Amino acid sequence: MYDNMFALTKKDTTDFLVFFSFCL
Repeated sequence: MYDNMFALTKKDTTDFLVFFSFCL
């Protein structure tokens, strides 16, 4: 469960950084 949460959080963080970089 925690592994899945960590993977999901990592993916969401990566997606957010990509989205943020496009917004810049």
